[in-house]
Amino acid sequence: MTITTHVLAILDLLVLYIGLFRLWIGQFMTDDPRDSSNWLCKGILFLGYVSSDSSVWLIVAVTLERYIAVCFPLPALRISNVKTARITIVFVVAVFCVINMHLIWTVGVREFYVNGTLHSNCGADNLHKRLVEEIWPWIDVAFYSFLPFLIILTLNICIIKTVFLARKRRSDLQNRSRTDSAKSSCKMADSNERERENKMTVVLLVVSFTFLLTTQPLSLCILFTAFWNATDYVEFTRFSLIETIATLLMYTNHSINFFLYCATGKKFRKQFRALLCSFCTERSSRRNFASDSKRSMTTNYRMTGYTSSGSPNIVVHRSEPSPDIARTTL
Repeated sequence: MTITTHVLAILDLLVLYIGLFRLWIGQFMTDDPRDSSNWLCKGILFLGYVSSDSSVWLIVAVTLERYIAVCFPLPALRISNVKTARITIVFVVAVFCVINMHLIWTVGVREFYVNGTLHSNCGADNLHKRLVEEIWPWIDVAFYSFLPFLIILTLNICIIKTVFLARKRRSDLQNRSRTDSAKSSCKMADSNERERENKMTVVLLVVSFTFLLTTQPLSLCILFTAFWNATDYVEFTRFSLIETIATLLMYTNHSINFFLYCATGKKFRKQFRALLCSFCTERSSRRNFASDSKRSMTTNYRMTGYTSSGSPNIVVHRSEPSPDIARTTL
């Protein structure tokens, strides 16, 4: 799971930089950055779709891995490893590169005149306008939201149900124990196992349900715009506000995972603190090493006493590095 969460964090950062950061820059510029170049238009759209889709389906993969670990613990010992995680990551990214590859030739920068002024816009070309504006939104919503929604919701229900049934079975086994010693040892083992299982399950359930709540509004807006044409300015303004809020919720899904892990994962918080401490220790070591090196290379000149003739007797001492000074190695 560790390598998957690392890649998931990288993909979420790509979504934020390509999408949200671009929108933020666009507020200070006259045009959207992707409208300035045909290759920027194609590249930004392609990378944005691939990174967002891959991020979502990696959450599905993590949820599926947790479902197998909870419901089928014996097969999970063979499946849950680094090799399987790497194959899953490569497969997911490759699939969505193929699915979104059409954006390389179906979109581009279009130029048009408004009141005699030339404008440019990144969008579908004339040959593929129906595909990009009418058909593609349904496919995109299916892959980005609806299918992951159904899969994650179903797996989470199965995980919760299995956890509760396992608790009930453990309780029945403990009640049927014949001796107090066997009963106490069983309680201790089950308690430790249940604690680890519950912590990991809580983290994944929170991440999964957060995804469900933050991605559905924008998906509904995309489907609505596929067949709705604004005729009234007031209606258009209201819908633009709703779409903006839904878009912010979608970007929240890609930026909140770190805080969810910190809030729900004790092990994650411990590793994060260790990372910060190691970073601070490394910086302190670098400063100490620089200071020690500077002192060892400094030449001290000392002037001691005077001769009988009144002229100063200058004695030059070159200080050598003290053998008892501990040197810091990097």
